[in-house]
Amino acid sequence: MEDIRVSGPDDEVQRWKDEAEELGIPQSRYGRERIRAGNMLWETGEFQADRLTQLLGDDGTTGESATPASSQTTIEDSLREKVLRELPVKGARDAVELSDLRQLVFGTKEEQREAILDSLEELNKQGKAERTVKGGFVQTKDE
Repeated sequence: MEDIRVSGPDDEVQRWKDEAEELGIPQSRYGRERIRAGNMLWETGEFQADRLTQLLGDDGTTGESATPASSQTTIEDSLREKVLRELPVKGARDAVELSDLRQLVFGTKEEQREAILDSLEELNKQGKAERTVKGGFVQTKDE
């Protein structure tokens, strides 16, 4: 995967950094997600109003097609949706290679590590997981 650099006014860049931190995601992931969202609405230099209408309901709120009800969503469904979101539309741009798709869906190894550590920290705070003396992690049992 290649790197790109994005610059902007100091206050705007700081807002991006702050939003990424608030979301608990790396800045690189934040940028990729925002670029992808823009790509969904801009194609060949033209705004795709019909795509926006498809994503939003008549009242301007998120339509059903954008996000399935979380109570009915399985991990496999979420993964399928994420993979589909990352695939380019046929004819819009080159196909994505499997190795690049893996990184787009799951992030870099460092992003994966950070996400797992964040989850472990939250599980530890909830009393559901803890670090062992040897440095591994275990699930704690309710007593």
